[in-house]
Amino acid sequence: MKNILILFCLASIVLNVSALHAQNNMIFGIKAGLNISTFGGSELESESRVGFMGGISIDAELEMLPFLVESGIFYSQKGPKGEYGSGLLPGGNFGNAGNFKLEYLEVPVMAKYNIDVEGKLQPNLLLGPYVGFNVGSKVEEGNSGGQIGGL
Repeated sequence: MKNILILFCLASIVLNVSALHAQNNMIFGIKAGLNISTFGGSELESESRVGFMGGISIDAELEMLPFLVESGIFYSQKGPKGEYGSGLLPGGNFGNAGNFKLEYLEVPVMAKYNIDVEGKLQPNLLLGPYVGFNVGSKVEEGNSGGQIGGL
């Protein structure tokens, strides 16, 4: 399944880059940054985890619309770090600490409206959904000294 997903994503990139050369109303870009994420719930006391986010973007200008359509494909690292109680993971593991490392490929489709201002910065508004595909999950455990099962 992962191989099919990766092949689909690579084909999508190649097709989008080919379309870039075919039409002048498409803009190709590279984006990178930090992703700060956490989980919430009664079984987990977590802190934010900082991960990497990066990928390629394509803006398409459609003459019939007053805004651009932005899409692309992005790799994103998510997940929290913290302590979790029994029942969160198989086997109990009450009082353990760990990092939940999740990796996603995300494909957004957004409406992008550029705000006209003078200067070098060009602010814009983005609105729209995205689809995320989990391509990796890992839990790194370490004991925080909590009691197991009330012992």
